[in-house]
Amino acid sequence: MKKLVLVMTLFYAFLLIVLISGQEIRKSLCNIFLFD
Repeated sequence: MKKLVLVMTLFYAFLLIVLISGQEIRKSLCNIFLFD
């Protein structure tokens, strides 16, 4: 049971990081296109 909780926690942390990274990348792309 504890292993499952650990896996879920890691999974959610990974998702969060991906979402945050995605937003940063999108912002960077928008800046690049706006400045061009």
